[in-house]
Amino acid sequence: MAYITNRSGRHEIWVRGMKSGLERPLVTQREFTSTAGVPRFMGVVYSPDGQRIAFAVILGATSIWIAPAGGGTPVRAAPQDAEAPAWSPDGRWLACILLDQGQHHLAVIPAGGNQTATLVPRAPRCDAPPVWSPDGKRIACETESDIQLASPDGSEVRRLPRLGSPALAWSPDGALLYGVAVENGRSVLKSVEVRTGAVRRIADYCTEFRVGTPFSHSMILSLARDKRSFAATTLTFKSDLWLLEGFPQPRPWGRLW
Repeated sequence: MAYITNRSGRHEIWVRGMKSGLERPLVTQREFTSTAGVPRFMGVVYSPDGQRIAFAVILGATSIWIAPAGGGTPVRAAPQDAEAPAWSPDGRWLACILLDQGQHHLAVIPAGGNQTATLVPRAPRCDAPPVWSPDGKRIACETESDIQLASPDGSEVRRLPRLGSPALAWSPDGALLYGVAVENGRSVLKSVEVRTGAVRRIADYCTEFRVGTPFSHSMILSLARDKRSFAATTLTFKSDLWLLEGFPQPRPWGRLW
């Protein structure tokens, strides 16, 4: 599993062996020296063959990069302002969200590095990271009103009911899309059937399990291959109450009329 952590005080991408439990840094800020500030990472995803990772870097603008999963120098995927990468099943393409004329639209990039991202014709504005179907024929993207399934060339676009999730995940057979919505302070796992558009409510979780990330377009919903569990990022809000002593008391208000 690849994930983003600030355990060292700065954003880094680490990998964890799910069987061994061993962890190590994979991408650090040493590879991104710039006068634009301190880089932050988001939306890290493994390629289908497990040999590469794609991720977004916030450093002035937001860009997508590709790095070897075994370690090595990252390569910028495209020169444009883009985020939320998603691999095609054959590993040859990345779907992403491209900032174009102030709007976030679905686009595709050849995964060779330093390629130009191309907008998907007829595709809508994306409000959540896109996800590529297992057969490579459709890209799902949630909007403010629905889920749209677009072919990579934009020749076909279908609409499904919205799940209200910050991220989507395909079932391995491509029959379902999963999402986790937040309703009344609780996370709710849902699915929508691609063929019929039928929405099913699968599970309600405790209030402590609230999916989300501090950045937009950065949520990843990763379904296990056995379809029995998924990995997601959760937000935990904490606050402290402090008592300040020895500070001058505020003057009382006088009459205002």
